[in-house]
Amino acid sequence: MKHLLGLLLLLALCGMLAATDLRLLVGLDAAGETVKQNDGFIVGNANIIVPTVSAQFENKNKNLIHGFGVDYQFPRKNVKLPGDGQSNLGNHSYIPVYGLLSYNFLSTDKISTEVIGQLGYSFPFFEFPNNDDNERYSVKGGLFTGLGFGINNNNLTLNVLYRVNTIRIKNEEFVHNAWEEDFASDYHTRQFNVSLGYRFGPKKQK
Repeated sequence: MKHLLGLLLLLALCGMLAATDLRLLVGLDAAGETVKQNDGFIVGNANIIVPTVSAQFENKNKNLIHGFGVDYQFPRKNVKLPGDGQSNLGNHSYIPVYGLLSYNFLSTDKISTEVIGQLGYSFPFFEFPNNDDNERYSVKGGLFTGLGFGINNNNLTLNVLYRVNTIRIKNEEFVHNAWEEDFASDYHTRQFNVSLGYRFGPKKQK
């Protein structure tokens, strides 16, 4: 709940920024994995490469860019496990909503670079193929973070970011005619994102 309240406050503040530019991006999430910390060990599954799309609303104040964005990270599935291993995590996708902040380093009149930070809340959508009548799983969203850099050529952009979706997965078992919690664990789906985009905005006065 505290994450959701923080998100609503973030969106309210971003709405006050009167963002003037819209940046649309299409990219790929690569080297992805969904992992959790378990008694000092990291366990989890690698994910296949999947596409992602983003819409970002931005306002520029000199070299500083601020605003908010929303992504759709297409469903990804686990890479086949060794032997007969099976995972309780099926296809999963995310819709993160976040505030963004970047600093632009002007290189030439047309080309510039920027450092990018993203912070918000990620809404997860999961399939659990191994659910049965006596066991069930549920998932709750959590913190979303992104950090990386971008290269701009006029209104064309290339972004490379390391991004993490935090979620909480709960398992329950039906015992004595009631559902009882068996475990609840925090997972992190992390990946490198490479995206190409175009910024739409008002025409600059000469």
